[in-house]
Amino acid sequence: MNYKRFYDMKISIIGQGTWQGSMKGWGNDYSENEYIKGIEKSIDLGVNFFDTAEIYGNGYSERLLGKALSGYDRESFVIATKIAPFNIKKWEKHLERSLMNLNMKYVDIYQLHWPTPLYVNLKKYIEQMGKAVDEGKIRYIGVSNFYIKDLEKIDFKIISDQIKYNILKKQLNDDEIKMLLEKKKIVIGYSPLEMGVLSGKYSHDKKPSGYLRKNLPYFRKDNSENFRELMDFLNQLSERYGNSISQISLKYIIMKDVIPIYGSKNPRQSEENALSFNASLKMEDVKKIDDLVKNLNIKNFSEDWSKLIRNMPLLLQRIVLKSFI
Repeated sequence: MNYKRFYDMKISIIGQGTWQGSMKGWGNDYSENEYIKGIEKSIDLGVNFFDTAEIYGNGYSERLLGKALSGYDRESFVIATKIAPFNIKKWEKHLERSLMNLNMKYVDIYQLHWPTPLYVNLKKYIEQMGKAVDEGKIRYIGVSNFYIKDLEKIDFKIISDQIKYNILKKQLNDDEIKMLLEKKKIVIGYSPLEMGVLSGKYSHDKKPSGYLRKNLPYFRKDNSENFRELMDFLNQLSERYGNSISQISLKYIIMKDVIPIYGSKNPRQSEENALSFNASLKMEDVKKIDDLVKNLNIKNFSEDWSKLIRNMPLLLQRIVLKSFI
């Protein structure tokens, strides 16, 4: 595994996300035991960065992650969790709950999961969190799903921005990511395989199980036809370099200087995804992929989640997000 150093943290160039640890919405083809063994496999392969959130299974994902890491040296990991925007006014209570779920004394990065509505003075709450940094309960403060204009409102007073980032969908463009890196910010990419679309394992006539993925617009027949050329090229790269399509898709993100956080249900998936750090890919391949994506026409693709969430009052955010996640 390769690592990057940000401030006083050494972070693996690929991490594991833990939405699957909510144990709902991702199908019934895995167990808690398999899931935990998947985390252990990631660790065996050098992954030391794990991301979770209080809203994943109402804290269940945090508890499973804490259980999986309980037999290891806490200091060897970088652990990030996220607070839901509708809980921001009671962030101290929710931080304590996350620490209890994780069975840890501190988290390395405490992130706001989505921007808050305009009427919330977010900068005030970000500044208040400095108290928890002084107390040693948080090492650094981060955000998720923030655009540059959102970061400007809080004067970039965070260490990281976790965004949706994959071959098909990017919340920030290359220039914006370069700007954040120049400001010494960590850019983390969630949904790096677009919920399985970029694994090459699914199509319009072979959809994944679980309500979170089976109705994705990518799996409509007309949309599948639209990005067949892209998937054919990824398959060519897979055969050329001897890596899976998932590994090619993850290595693409690494080459964009973004830290992808893959999801996993079991040791086999963890091994395939973690080893993507060593996959083969050239910059000319990356450029060809970008060119193919520019020409895509995905019909009826849903509005970006973060744009919808940010315009909802806090109460409505709570109702919508808890029903979905």
